[in-house]
Amino acid sequence: MKYDPVLKTLVDDDYRLEDHLDFKKQHADINYQKLHAQLNEINNDNIHAILTAQEAMYFLKTLCTPNPNDSWKTAIFGCTDPISSFAGNIAEAVSVSRIVMEMKGFGVTATEYVGKNGSKYIKLSGYPGVRKYLDATRYLVSNQKILDIGIGTKGIESGIATGARFCIVFSGAYRAIELMVKDEYALTDFFVNLTMDAAKLAISVGVAWGAKMAATGLMVAGGSVIAISFGIFILGLGVSFALLWLDNEYKISETIIKNLKSHKKQYTPYHPDQFFHAWGRYSRG
Repeated sequence: MKYDPVLKTLVDDDYRLEDHLDFKKQHADINYQKLHAQLNEINNDNIHAILTAQEAMYFLKTLCTPNPNDSWKTAIFGCTDPISSFAGNIAEAVSVSRIVMEMKGFGVTATEYVGKNGSKYIKLSGYPGVRKYLDATRYLVSNQKILDIGIGTKGIESGIATGARFCIVFSGAYRAIELMVKDEYALTDFFVNLTMDAAKLAISVGVAWGAKMAATGLMVAGGSVIAISFGIFILGLGVSFALLWLDNEYKISETIIKNLKSHKKQYTPYHPDQFFHAWGRYSRG
C-alpha cells in the first residue's frame, strides 16, 4: 500500500492515476460504501449528520449538475431548466387545489344539462352551505364563478386558454432571462427553445382539448368534480413528462441548435468577371 496525495488516502502499490481518470467519483464511491457499511451496523438509533461548510457547498453545487466546478449560473439553470417544463402543470395544480378545498370531498358531483329555456346549466350535489365560493346548487355554464373554478365545459375551456396564456408568457420571460444570464447562450438557442416550447404547448393544448371532450361525457353522467379535475391534471402532467423525455432522449432541441450553429453559408469571393457575365446575359435578353 502507498499514500496517494491526490486522493489523500492509501491505495494499492500498482495503482496508476492514468487508469482511474474519474478518481473523484471513485473516491466518493469508496466513502459512500464505508458510510453505508457503518450505518448498516447501527439499529434503531437516531443519527444526526453534521456537514461542514465545504460539504454543504459541494452538495448544493452537485444537486442538479454533476460537476462541482460549474459556475453558479450553470448550477441554478441545471435545476430550473427541468422545472420550467412543468410551469403549466404547477399553475394547474393551484387550480386543482382550489377545487379540492371548495368541494371538500370526492362525493360532490357536477351534472351538466340543458334547461327548458335551452341554456346549459351545471348542477352541483352536496350541501351548498359548506362551500365558500360556489354557494348555490345550480349555475349557468358561463357563470363567472364556474369559469373561475374551472368546472364544466366552459370552465375547462377557460382553464385551457388561461393555462396557454400563462405558458406563453412564462416561456418568453424564462428564455429571455436565459439569453441575458446564461453562458454561451445565443439567439439561436433562444429562438429554437422558444419554438420548441410553442410546439410542446400546442401538443399539450390538443391533448387537453381531447380530455375536455371526455370530461364533458363524464359531467353529463354526473361525475365527481375532484376526480375529473385530478384526471385532467394527471394527464397533463404525463404529457409534460413524455415531451421532456422525448426531447432529452432524442436530443431534438440540442440537435437543431447544433445544426443551425454549425451551418455556414458558402462564401464565393467576388470577381470582376461576374459583372461582365451578368451584363452579357441581360444584354442578350
